[in-house]
Amino acid sequence: MDESPQVGPDERMTEALGCLLSPGGRALRTKPFTTTSARRRYAVVPGTTDGLLVPLAPAACAAAGVAGHSAASGPRARWGVRALSTLARTGAARLAPRQYVLGEPQSTLLGHVEDLLGTRVYAAVHLGPPRANRKPVLHLMDRRGATLAFVKVGVNALTDARVRAETRALEHLATHPPAGLVVPSVLASGAWQGHPYAVLGPVPTGPGPADVPTTAMRMLADSAPEWRANPLRRPWWLEATDLLLARPDSETVRRLGRAGDALEKTVPRRGIPTGPTHGDFTPWNCFAGPRGHSVWDWERFAMDRPLGWDALHYAVSLARRHTSMPAELVSLRTRAAGLVGASGGEPDSATWVHAAYLWHRGVSAVRDGQLASGARDGDLDQWLLPELEALLADHLTARP
Repeated sequence: MDESPQVGPDERMTEALGCLLSPGGRALRTKPFTTTSARRRYAVVPGTTDGLLVPLAPAACAAAGVAGHSAASGPRARWGVRALSTLARTGAARLAPRQYVLGEPQSTLLGHVEDLLGTRVYAAVHLGPPRANRKPVLHLMDRRGATLAFVKVGVNALTDARVRAETRALEHLATHPPAGLVVPSVLASGAWQGHPYAVLGPVPTGPGPADVPTTAMRMLADSAPEWRANPLRRPWWLEATDLLLARPDSETVRRLGRAGDALEKTVPRRGIPTGPTHGDFTPWNCFAGPRGHSVWDWERFAMDRPLGWDALHYAVSLARRHTSMPAELVSLRTRAAGLVGASGGEPDSATWVHAAYLWHRGVSAVRDGQLASGARDGDLDQWLLPELEALLADHLTARP
């Protein structure tokens, strides 16, 4: 047996493997074709730079785990995932050069979830790209590879809060379902090794719309009465300004502070239409299917955000896929009124809503430490702050 006890999992896999270990347990790096039970062995799928582990057996589960990999956002990436999934179905996961041997499933979170669901399950583990809120997501399957559920589990204070927030959001949506939207159900929730987890029912998934799905966003906005508010008195504004005041001085904090001052001086006198927002509406968190719009990842759901933020967030996510991202962001300035209006907001205040969205996103990134985590969009100086400052200078502070 050629397992190597002295070689543990590399740093990128620590969080992903931790939820599949018994208390005090550890993972052992191993090579292909060991004699250890295949059910205890996981392969790191080559080419998935953001971390994906699949069980070596059954092969159908390895294939389904690869096929469900959410990082495949573009057509070329989806083709590559399909090819890898086909290979995995032949048993090729056993050839993966990076494999780990874990403890017996009965003493892990996986075994705990089996008891909750009353059936044997197999799991692929998605870690996600580098970011402050990265956490393991378990894709649970039966032995044929059919999806049974997904499990999200926290690994630190930030991700713990996100798991709890999504659990609360989905419980709220279960009692106040937005017409036309399909959202996950909470099958179970609790704590494992001191961190919260949530077992979520599956929804239809697939590539997100190539343009902003304002119809789905309007459905969410219409699920609660719209009301008009002075944003400077809302918790999201007050919390963000307090956070900036408490942060250590830096050029990024100073630039966000100046932008906040400009927003405060130009807030629309009539207030802003406010209501429920998803908070992370992106092409990889939604799917227009036959039953309606499936929408998942509700950890940033809120009831009191400016209507139109979801549409702007989706449009910015699309822009960041383009090599001509600066030009795409500039073009969004002229489209903002239409997107905000179509998704439930007020076109007349769209420019302020647009700038406030960028400002709040920047403050949130500073709060969460996205730059230090290696997040792709964590360097605000490279994209968000220049666009925010240009928007303020050209369309708000320059007004008579």
